[in-house]
Amino acid sequence: MRAAAAQLARAVRVHWLGEEEKRRVRDPLPLAVRFTAASRELADYWSNVLGVPDDSAAGPVALCGLIEDFAEVYRGVPSGRMVVLGRGGAGKTVLVLRFVLDLLKRWTNGSPVPVILDIGSWNPATTSLRDWIEARLVRDYAGMGKRERGKESIASVLVADGHVLPIFRRVRRGRRAAPRAGPQAAQRVQPPHGAHQPDGGIRCGRP
Repeated sequence: MRAAAAQLARAVRVHWLGEEEKRRVRDPLPLAVRFTAASRELADYWSNVLGVPDDSAAGPVALCGLIEDFAEVYRGVPSGRMVVLGRGGAGKTVLVLRFVLDLLKRWTNGSPVPVILDIGSWNPATTSLRDWIEARLVRDYAGMGKRERGKESIASVLVADGHVLPIFRRVRRGRRAAPRAGPQAAQRVQPPHGAHQPDGGIRCGRP
């Protein structure tokens, strides 16, 4: 699976480098987008964020900085779960795009591959999150549907073994949309077994 993970990492990087160029993120210079921690009523308990028994043993993490700091801040969150909130045009998509490319710049085989997924197409009433992620990988990336271990696809093995870091965003395409599933996605992502670092997921959307 190491070769398959490397193939996926290359494909994700090529795709989002092209998207960065298309969006002219660095033309002429990248905007100085800042992020900061959400208000307390929107945030999880610090004990859940840090993986400690109760809030009395948990101190706040500095969740703030410039867009280029986001990957490093994420690495300091033991749960591996974050939600990016902001109004339309606030820079959420660019932040997530840069986050993925920054992770891939220092990616090593054995680490999970960050993959951006449009959560708006997931219907939790009919499809498990894992099955949906696997189907998206097969649809979006060549070779992920190839069968390994008898009947399992490469996508299935990569997800099951913790080689994928899902990054959920909701792409608005007019008034008609699939059932809302974003908050459920943030709760249903499970840490992989034997991952190089604590894994989880990122969700990007409006408050």
